[in-house]
Amino acid sequence: MIPYELSAQRLPMIEEIEIAQIVRDRNDAGEPQPLSQVAEKLGLDPTAYR
Repeated sequence: MIPYELSAQRLPMIEEIEIAQIVRDRNDAGEPQPLSQVAEKLGLDPTAYR
Protein backbone atom coordinates (compact mmCIF):
# COMPACT_ATOMS: atom_id res chain seq x y z
CA MET A 1 0.00 0.00 0.00
CA ILE A 2 1.26 3.49 -0.87
CA PRO A 3 0.96 6.19 1.80
CA TYR A 4 -1.34 9.07 0.85
CA GLU A 5 1.43 11.64 1.18
CA LEU A 6 3.62 9.79 -1.29
CA SER A 7 0.82 9.35 -3.81
CA ALA A 8 -0.10 13.04 -3.47
CA GLN A 9 3.51 13.97 -4.22
CA ARG A 10 3.67 11.70 -7.26
CA LEU A 11 0.31 12.60 -8.78
CA PRO A 12 1.52 15.72 -10.67
CA MET A 13 4.41 13.73 -12.17
CA ILE A 14 2.09 10.91 -13.24
CA GLU A 15 -0.36 13.36 -14.82
CA GLU A 16 2.47 15.07 -16.69
CA ILE A 17 3.64 11.73 -18.11
CA GLU A 18 0.10 10.84 -19.20
CA ILE A 19 -0.47 14.23 -20.85
CA ALA A 20 2.89 13.99 -22.62
CA GLN A 21 1.88 10.63 -24.10
CA ILE A 22 -1.40 12.08 -25.39
CA VAL A 23 0.48 14.97 -27.01
CA ARG A 24 2.97 12.57 -28.64
CA ASP A 25 0.13 10.43 -29.99
CA ARG A 26 -1.60 13.48 -31.46
CA ASN A 27 1.63 14.70 -33.05
CA ASP A 28 2.27 11.27 -34.54
CA ALA A 29 -1.23 11.24 -36.05
CA GLY A 30 -0.16 13.90 -38.55
CA GLU A 31 -1.74 17.11 -39.69
CA PRO A 32 -5.33 17.82 -38.70
CA GLN A 33 -8.01 17.44 -41.36
CA PRO A 34 -11.18 19.45 -41.76
CA LEU A 35 -14.19 17.67 -40.27
CA SER A 36 -15.85 17.67 -43.70
CA GLN A 37 -13.00 15.52 -45.10
CA VAL A 38 -13.30 13.06 -42.23
CA ALA A 39 -17.07 12.88 -42.76
CA GLU A 40 -16.59 12.23 -46.48
CA LYS A 41 -14.14 9.39 -45.77
CA LEU A 42 -16.79 7.85 -43.52
CA GLY A 43 -19.40 8.08 -46.29
CA LEU A 44 -21.29 10.98 -44.72
CA ASP A 45 -22.42 14.18 -46.38
CA PRO A 46 -19.41 16.51 -46.00
CA THR A 47 -21.52 19.65 -46.41
CA ALA A 48 -23.28 18.81 -43.14
CA TYR A 49 -19.94 19.02 -41.31
CA ARG A 50 -18.47 22.38 -42.33
